[in-house]
Amino acid sequence: MDSGVRCVCGEDKGTIRYRGPVVGRPATEVWLGVEWDSSTRGKHDGVHEGKRYFQCSPGCGSFVPEGKVQVGRTLRSALEERYVVSDTTRPEEMYVETSTKQPVRVEHVGQDEIAERQRHLDWLPTA
Repeated sequence: MDSGVRCVCGEDKGTIRYRGPVVGRPATEVWLGVEWDSSTRGKHDGVHEGKRYFQCSPGCGSFVPEGKVQVGRTLRSALEERYVVSDTTRPEEMYVETSTKQPVRVEHVGQDEIAERQRHLDWLPTA
């Protein structure tokens, strides 16, 4: 998990600002320094026991064990998951059922061209 990744812990949302060990805890434990969206959720500004781990507004920061946080995903990964069709995910054949319960094969006209365009997310215009 990189710094700047959005996360959720329970109902609280925030941004990961630090990942690693924290003074006063076993070195094998991984903690996340989170800057919470709500100042009522945090405890500090990124300083713990005199050491600065990250910078945020007072009362917006806290440390959370890595396993208690769910992270979001990037826009690119969400687009790839939704629109980029790989050979392993594309159905070979698709059928619909008529009103008389007879299966009719659906032909994917132009599917290969569409899949090729969707595969190139770098072609998307920037806003």
